[in-house]
Amino acid sequence: MKRSPLALHTSDEYKAAMPVDWQPGDKAIVPALKTVEGSAERKKSNLEMIVW
Repeated sequence: MKRSPLALHTSDEYKAAMPVDWQPGDKAIVPALKTVEGSAERKKSNLEMIVW
């Protein structure tokens, strides 16, 4: 299992979980936000959101 350096840098910068074979443009998992204000800002973004 080998991760690309770009995946590691992207994961570190955005605090995201990256799949093993992640490539730029692929989906990643970002952590949940801790504030209502942060959630409102994220809803304005173009991120795909899934509610569990």
